[in-house]
Parts: sequence; structure tokens; C-alpha cells
Amino acid sequence: MLFEGQEDKPTYLKADIEGWEMPMLRGARRLLGENVRKVAITVYHVPMNDYREIGGFIRAQNPYFKIAHVGVADQLDPGRRPAPIVLHAWRKE
Repeated sequence: MLFEGQEDKPTYLKADIEGWEMPMLRGARRLLGENVRKVAITVYHVPMNDYREIGGFIRAQNPYFKIAHVGVADQLDPGRRPAPIVLHAWRKE
């Protein structure tokens, strides 16, 4: 809705919004399917912000997205908090 009717639409999404990544991505569904070519998003391995769910959602919007993760998956840091992972998604088509 934010970019509806505008000629220039974002081609890159970057977010670290403390667990609100999926709601943001749901709102960007059309942009992910049409305009966005790159995504960098902080994710975790916890249910509210699971890197597998988020990567799958991005690929479901456009199957040409390639997905890579940087960080530690399925581990906790020494303070027993989830370790952050940066999900990168890109497409060339």
C-alpha cells in the first residue's frame, strides 16, 4: 500500500525489527513477487522469527530467490539467548 501507484518501488529490503519481520514481509508480498531483488533480514531459530519459515515465505513469493544464511543456526549464545542469523535473498531474473 505504501508504494501503490508510485513509479519507483524498492528493489532492496533490509530489516532487523525485533520479531516483526514476518508481518513486514506479509505486507511486502507484492513487492517481493515483482520488484524486490535483494533482501537482508535478521532472523533467528525461534518460532516467532524462524529463518526457515522466513526463507520459505520469500521463495514462495518468487521462486527465483536464492537464500543464504550468515550466522549460527540452531544454537544459543552463552547467555542462552537465540543467536542472530542474517538471511540474504537475491534473484537475477
